[in-house]
Amino acid sequence: MELTNEVSWWQQFLRERLNIALEEPTMQAVTGGLFNQVYRINDDQQAWYIKQYLDKQVSGIFAPPEIPASQRCELAFKVHALCRQIDGNEAHVPEVRQDKAGNTLVIAAVPNAKPLIDYLAAGKTPVTALLAVARALARLHSATYHSIAYTEHPLFRNTTFRDYKLALQYYELSRELAPDLAKAVQHLADTYSTQCYCVLHGDINSRNIVLNEETEAIGMIDFEQSHIGHPVYDLAYLLSELLISQWYFGSEVMQLTIKRMLELYFSIHTAITYAEVKDTLNAHLAVQILYRFMGPSRNSWTFYVDSPRREQIIEQAKALLRSTDLMQLPA
Repeated sequence: MELTNEVSWWQQFLRERLNIALEEPTMQAVTGGLFNQVYRINDDQQAWYIKQYLDKQVSGIFAPPEIPASQRCELAFKVHALCRQIDGNEAHVPEVRQDKAGNTLVIAAVPNAKPLIDYLAAGKTPVTALLAVARALARLHSATYHSIAYTEHPLFRNTTFRDYKLALQYYELSRELAPDLAKAVQHLADTYSTQCYCVLHGDINSRNIVLNEETEAIGMIDFEQSHIGHPVYDLAYLLSELLISQWYFGSEVMQLTIKRMLELYFSIHTAITYAEVKDTLNAHLAVQILYRFMGPSRNSWTFYVDSPRREQIIEQAKALLRSTDLMQLPA
């Protein structure tokens, strides 16, 4: 399907292809992702995000794996829809519709929402929203845990994107670390690549969670990087940003909220316990913190942390990694 930013074209597309009627809509382009085009279209009654998956790169930072647009769109739709339909998650995962012919998803907007990063950068702790996300992740992981319908399905396994993320966030990061830390990080990635437990969001960062502080409405979005893996990956991905904010602002509220999130998560996803994964979780958590300060997209996640504190938090993350049993690997 040919790309266009003509609002009348998309108005007709939504009406005829997806049964979405908008009266006198306006439309604007928004930041997309690695290789997709995103628009927001709305009238006085409702707003939608149009996400069109492309077979060409649009990111100026990354060179992502060449997975066909049709495959990425199908995966994102199926995991988004799955997460939404799981009992209790509908309120936290917005409505999504798919047009296969155009490799396009249309996602309902959360009214007057801002990305979670805006709250974290201001030292705020949206407690209700964060607990809701922990609950929704636990339900997704629990519903698909050891289910061969997902764990053995090539679309959901998505090993190409998984391995791309491991190369970027673990193996490449390890080159910038001292030998003992580098060895631990490489071993962590090697191990993770063999762990096929459940469906993960895969990119549960603070720009893929949007919320309205006044109404406490939230939305988990962007499931394109979903894959089969170990639940600690999703947990570390999310908690790393919360911990950076907590360390930077010294927030006792955030510290308590992280504890409550973990308690809630493991009360729902009971196939694993916090005690048995604590060390591995802390190792992934340390790596994800380091990546957010040292990786190519660091300005997206830690722009609000000033220079003196940056180095201190990096050292805190290294200390966290050194506290794990990965440091006991044989020479």
